[in-house]
Amino acid sequence: MINIIHKLRATNSTKVKERILEAHKNDNDWTNYLIAVYNPYITYNKTGDKNNGEDDLLNLKLCRSIRAGVSAKTINKVYGKQIIPQFGMQKALDFKNFKKKDRINFPCVASIKYDGFGTVCVVDGDKPKFYTSGGHLFEMESSIFDNMAEGAYMFELLGKGVQGKLGDRVKCGIQTTLRTNTAKGVKNTAEFDVRIFNYVPLDDFYKGKTDKPFEDRWYAMFDDNLDLDFELADVTADGKLCNSMDELTDFYYATLNDGWEGIVVTQLDHKWHSDGKRTAGLFKRKGRQTADLLCTDWKAGQGKNQYRIGSLKLEDKEGRVVWVAPRTDADKERGASYYLDNIIEIAYEQILKDGTYVQPVFMTVRTDKAKGDYQ
Repeated sequence: MINIIHKLRATNSTKVKERILEAHKNDNDWTNYLIAVYNPYITYNKTGDKNNGEDDLLNLKLCRSIRAGVSAKTINKVYGKQIIPQFGMQKALDFKNFKKKDRINFPCVASIKYDGFGTVCVVDGDKPKFYTSGGHLFEMESSIFDNMAEGAYMFELLGKGVQGKLGDRVKCGIQTTLRTNTAKGVKNTAEFDVRIFNYVPLDDFYKGKTDKPFEDRWYAMFDDNLDLDFELADVTADGKLCNSMDELTDFYYATLNDGWEGIVVTQLDHKWHSDGKRTAGLFKRKGRQTADLLCTDWKAGQGKNQYRIGSLKLEDKEGRVVWVAPRTDADKERGASYYLDNIIEIAYEQILKDGTYVQPVFMTVRTDKAKGDYQ
């Protein structure tokens, strides 16, 4: 196995790495070793030393990586199946890319999309395990999940007392601290609020998919057979069972008017899976605001774009600055005079208290507006 690892480390080519893995995919010892190294749900009693240069197989396993530029995604691609479970925070399809709006099955569940951090708690044994949406483990000294029945719970993590509306993120950015403390062996005693939006039985979570439709799993959380010490409805994501497109649209705009980020819509027949593929059974619809800003400067691109517009400096009347890149080749090839001292419309998610525009996107040049007519 060490020889295989050396071969993988000797090349930077993904294609060559795939061929090396392909050549050894029928080696059961090698396959079992990869599973032991990469499986995110296996718990070891100690942590390996990432700085240890020795090719010690046990140390490599404890470090969760063979450090050869090989990802779990690449391994699964070569094997043609999920021998390494992908992490279970399934991503939703964006509503603007949802091509079958006329095929939404009603009724469906529309839940508030909170401005927090997507997190998974796996309750298996005595101590719940928490994972970030990227699969990184962190620990909590105590939490509401100490009282949960076994299973995997997907939820939004929010700072204690924070609602999760747009603009609250700066108050609840605690996930990085939790991860850092865990890595240092420091106890995490911070309190947080949760809004649970999905539940998957434990066996199905480890398999990476479930045949149980969302309707069954959703209502299971409110069933007495989970033996909870509290009313689970108190910590589930606020939502609505919508029976028509009119109800769904009304709920969406009501959430925006109340200051929330948007909605997540789950079809009742949706079956959870952890392979990262987006499906029409789960989609999100986020509200985005627009603003007209003044272009005051520009930068050239790099590489193939070195003779084209790379980014534009925009300012609003409060002095806040944002840089955006033209979207199309045609926009990038226009001369700087087309943009300078003109009004540029952008779309953005929110403005933080420090003046930062979150996720700004170039929309168009407002040739219909005068230089002083900006926000």
